Amino acid sequence: MYINHVISTKSELLTSGFRPPERPTHSGCDYIDSQRREITPRGVDIISIADGEIARISKDSTSGNFIYIRHNVNTESFYCHLRDNSICVKVGDKIKKEQVIAVMGKTGNIISSRYDIPEEYRGSHLHLGVRVNGIWVNPEPYLTGEKTIANAKENAGNAATGKNFISDIIAPLAVADMKKNKILASITIAQACIETGYGKSALMMKNNAPFGVKATETWLKSGGRAYNANTGEHINGQNVTISAAFRAYNNLTDAVEDHANVLKLPYYNKSKGGKVPYDIVGETDYVKAAECLLPYATGPTYVQSVKAVIETYNLTQYDTGMAVATIPEPSNPPVIVSPPTQSVITFNVGNKVKILSDAVMYAGTTTKIPEKYKNKSYTIQQVKPDKILIEELYSWVLSKDLMKVA
Repeated sequence: MYINHVISTKSELLTSGFRPPERPTHSGCDYIDSQRREITPRGVDIISIADGEIARISKDSTSGNFIYIRHNVNTESFYCHLRDNSICVKVGDKIKKEQVIAVMGKTGNIISSRYDIPEEYRGSHLHLGVRVNGIWVNPEPYLTGEKTIANAKENAGNAATGKNFISDIIAPLAVADMKKNKILASITIAQACIETGYGKSALMMKNNAPFGVKATETWLKSGGRAYNANTGEHINGQNVTISAAFRAYNNLTDAVEDHANVLKLPYYNKSKGGKVPYDIVGETDYVKAAECLLPYATGPTYVQSVKAVIETYNLTQYDTGMAVATIPEPSNPPVIVSPPTQSVITFNVGNKVKILSDAVMYAGTTTKIPEKYKNKSYTIQQVKPDKILIEELYSWVLSKDLMKVA
């Protein structure tokens, strides 16, 4: 079955497909031109699968020449192994569906003989990937029309909103904070983008709260501000919605400073006892730094989403120290503006619970929880909004570090 354009509903798909058993980490589909037109002077045109904006153009040893197209704040497409000197768009270009962007090539790490693919199909091909909410998905439904991507007007608006939120609002503060607290600016920016929907959460922005940090009892007792909101959580393997109190700030400067203080806690730093592979403080590799965010959110794809946002918006450019701003000393938090709200998913006195294996410290202390106390059944003696008193140990443990025992 062959074909007019490599990317069309008639394209021929290599047997490698999308994450087949022999390639479990493959992040897209590979397409070839069965008439071998890539050997002609013009070659085979690669076209965009939808309206969007060119977000990134680069080259590496794996993908060869590649292009990222941002279609909206949630969806982007990825085209790689493009022919040298064939890319005919530039970063920032607004493009239309089926607009030619490059020519098929065989740059980078192309398909090798270790895969069961006919000899004539090896070499020149297109790897197409589609990423939605930071997760690689099968691109085929977007080619056949089973799934669609938002229209051009919506795309342009969303892209501009995300871009302005990054460059004009959060990046200058993140860069200055990096110099002060040694947290990569790309990490700070990506988290703010994810938590606020690129600045679109009116409630969070009104409260100068771009990081979605829970308002602990300690925070509230010290006079910290708070606001109430519903939030999605991934608890015991299920997606649920809870109501919780979140930290509010006088300004974004205070929010960025507090975000750095949170990431300095042992949870995110291996040398302090955190169950993470590295120290996020001082780490200069965004991939390693993102891996230290595993305790930050209960969602199983959070770390992957942070990496995706950094790559999509090329946020590592800010890790070089661009967009310098001066961070003033954080202001003292004023009085609470709204009371904390207990989670819809509650622990009750008398419930049996166990301390999770990734728990680090007893609540409100710098004392580590010994491994021998974890994954055993205990009784709840007292309940607070963010922590539980364990009867047998007579110690407070953060609610997020506990799981009910059936």
